[in-house]
Amino acid sequence: MKKLLAFILIFVFTVLAVSSCGNSPESTQTPSESAEHSTPAADGTSSAPTESEPTEQNDPEPTHPTAKEVADETIGSFEDTIASLGSGASAREIALAIKANLKYVSDFDVNEAMYYRPGLDFSFSLDGISSVYYLMDNFSVNNNIIYLFDIEEGAVTDDIIKRIDESAELDFMYNDKPATVKVISKISTKDGDKVIFIMFDETVGMVDDGLVAKKPREVVDVFKEYMKNNPNASALDIASYIMNHQRVSQLYTSEREEGRLTGFFGEITGFAQCATFSPIMMPNTFIGYVFILDETADVGAFEEKLKDQADLAWNVCMSANTIITDNYGNVVLFMMCSEYNVE
Repeated sequence: MKKLLAFILIFVFTVLAVSSCGNSPESTQTPSESAEHSTPAADGTSSAPTESEPTEQNDPEPTHPTAKEVADETIGSFEDTIASLGSGASAREIALAIKANLKYVSDFDVNEAMYYRPGLDFSFSLDGISSVYYLMDNFSVNNNIIYLFDIEEGAVTDDIIKRIDESAELDFMYNDKPATVKVISKISTKDGDKVIFIMFDETVGMVDDGLVAKKPREVVDVFKEYMKNNPNASALDIASYIMNHQRVSQLYTSEREEGRLTGFFGEITGFAQCATFSPIMMPNTFIGYVFILDETADVGAFEEKLKDQADLAWNVCMSANTIITDNYGNVVLFMMCSEYNVE
């Protein structure tokens, strides 16, 4: 009996031993703990592990095109536009098409340049030029400008190009960032020569911080958002807030009373408060007003009166051709500026 019991116990222990050998125990050591142990080297010595520095995943810095790259793209758009619109396209039509097609100049407005030509010396002559328009970002102080010229039949285009080149003022905005790229190109068509002249500084195509109104229509959104949160704000408070959301480094604001207002024919009356905002000392047709009317006033009729009495040529040197009016209750926003594709 004792022998039988001993045999059974030996059999049980044998089975348990075989079972444990077939299953490796799970390691409770983490990978980081494992890395802390020394690793035997080939000569029998142990080497300390190498600690890996954590790598920071930083977002890449945004890249911006150079002035030369933007100028090249603009020349390409100039050539494509003429091919698309045909040889009879005017300087104005080409300027508007370039503005619509290139994101870097989509904020530029289009101005006729028969009487005032920023970036060209005052002595520059229009001899041989039938029409000229320029695109410039009137909401900034950068030395960036694009000119489009229609050349008269029979005129010597190369002589005109030489005049343009010699008259160019790289620092026409009089700041410490003069234009670094100057390019002139021409295309000859059966309807006459077309010339494009470009001056760009290195700020072309830079991304705004998103807090700034890029186009006049966006000023309406800034205005309404402010009114929603500040329904009792004064006209000057509203104008000052709009001023701080313009891409103009020096903007003028002022309270005004009923009577003659800059930018209008005759007298403007029928408001309780008024404030104006516009750039200081800039070749600009942009001017804006905030009017607060009495609660019982006919807002629609007042807006129509502003449009009817708006003097598009108030700036003398150039004419505005875009009027924007909007309102938030009895508060009316009026703006007048150079050409934009306003929806």
